[in-house]
Amino acid sequence: QGFLKTGEHRFVMLKDRLWRALRIIIDVKTQTGKMSYEEAADLMVRELHFPRPQAEADLNWYSQSPSVPMGYALGWSIINRL
Repeated sequence: QGFLKTGEHRFVMLKDRLWRALRIIIDVKTQTGKMSYEEAADLMVRELHFPRPQAEADLNWYSQSPSVPMGYALGWSIINRL
């Protein structure tokens, strides 16, 4: 129907996909002890250009909800196939 066809829309959608993909990496690595909280926050600031408080808020959520971030990417993938 022509929704979300501009370059700006595509940019936002791709950034959201990057955010969700990075969430999976961070979730798995922090839960398995392969990445520290500080390293994860630094990664989000560097790759997503999040302000430090936003990165830390996200990390607090991930640490309380292991594997939930993976559901966001999986859900997007399933919906996209419809």
